[in-house]
Amino acid sequence: MTGLRSVSPHLDLRVALDYKARKYGIEDTPYLIVVTDCKGSIPVGDHVEDALIDGLFGSPSVRFRRLADGSMETYDDRTADGFWGRYGDARNTNVSAVALLPEPNLWKLRDERWHPIIAYNPFAANPLPRDVLPLPGFGPLDNNGEYGRIEGSLLADLIGLPGEWPPEDE
Repeated sequence: MTGLRSVSPHLDLRVALDYKARKYGIEDTPYLIVVTDCKGSIPVGDHVEDALIDGLFGSPSVRFRRLADGSMETYDDRTADGFWGRYGDARNTNVSAVALLPEPNLWKLRDERWHPIIAYNPFAANPLPRDVLPLPGFGPLDNNGEYGRIEGSLLADLIGLPGEWPPEDE
């Protein structure tokens, strides 16, 4: 068989993050890692968000638990393989946030399918202020430990691209 390849964008993301997290030895200041999908492994749409969250917090899994009455209960969980780990088992706390550009082509910055997103590390030793790169994405919602979607500005707006982008050929 030819033309087949395994696509695991969350695993590719973890490899890139593991490398970049240690490469520069940054420990005592906010540290933002920007990753671009140059391999084309992230499908469009919600898959961009899924790849980011799965890469950072662990692969989705389903757990089974036998109850006292003998019945089975299932619940969604995550494996312990995420770049940031999970509550009670945090890792890579030197990385404050990760921004993901799902398409390295700047001509696509106005295309909704390719909007860059950011995720803030809830365990960061040195949190990154949200106004440094205020992209939409994921972050702590309050002081109660809740984590979820956050609002932000499109990268195209932050860098001042015109509303009609790319410009039409004349």
